[in-house]
Amino acid sequence: GGLLNASLAHEIALDESFRLQPDEPPPADSLEARVRTQLERAFVDDIRARMVAGDYGGLLGLMAEVRDGILAATMPGQEALRSRIAAYFDLDHVEQQLQAGAFDHADQQQAIVTELGRLCAAARDAEVAALVDRRDPVEFLKACLEVVSLMRLDLANFYITTMRPTICKDAARVEQTSFAAALETGATSLDKTTAWLRSAAVVATTATATPTAGGSFADCFRLAMVRLLDSSTNRADEWPETLSM
Repeated sequence: GGLLNASLAHEIALDESFRLQPDEPPPADSLEARVRTQLERAFVDDIRARMVAGDYGGLLGLMAEVRDGILAATMPGQEALRSRIAAYFDLDHVEQQLQAGAFDHADQQQAIVTELGRLCAAARDAEVAALVDRRDPVEFLKACLEVVSLMRLDLANFYITTMRPTICKDAARVEQTSFAAALETGATSLDKTTAWLRSAAVVATTATATPTAGGSFADCFRLAMVRLLDSSTNRADEWPETLSM
């Protein structure tokens, strides 16, 4: 949504080292890791069993995922590469060859590894090179998905680096526009912000010799910001919406 995009722009503008990171795998001995391993094994075994029975739907579905992932990792202007990838994954033709027992998995795998080697960043060369050791077609495609996911992350980070000057220039406007849109739709409000500023104004007023000399808005705002740093007057559930990007 708008606030999410504004929050991302905010992070990119303020943190020059900001990068999208892959999900951290769960600890190897955790329940989540064991369940994930069992599910992945069951998924692979099911595709293999269906292949033995002459049903290649699972394998073709996996090929389609890899094809779409690689295409999503290409950049504008790489039309020749996109055409080659589409040809390697011509699923109608592949299915015909599979049914006839004439499909050459090794030939397809070598072609894919070659194209990924041309497309990936240098930091992914080792992951791509390791794919040649995956002889089983299902394991190969599954490993391809993992590598392509990292490549798409690399591409996204490349775009972030490229667009950072523009994002920095427009970050304030994007945040203001997104917040205004969220206010209009009711996705957020100014209730906590109003209460936060009023609380600071009350403190500023009562701290002066005359109740009407509470100080300027700038004085109240500075006091409000200082009070956010004080744990005794700062509750997470009362954090002002305007500072919650």
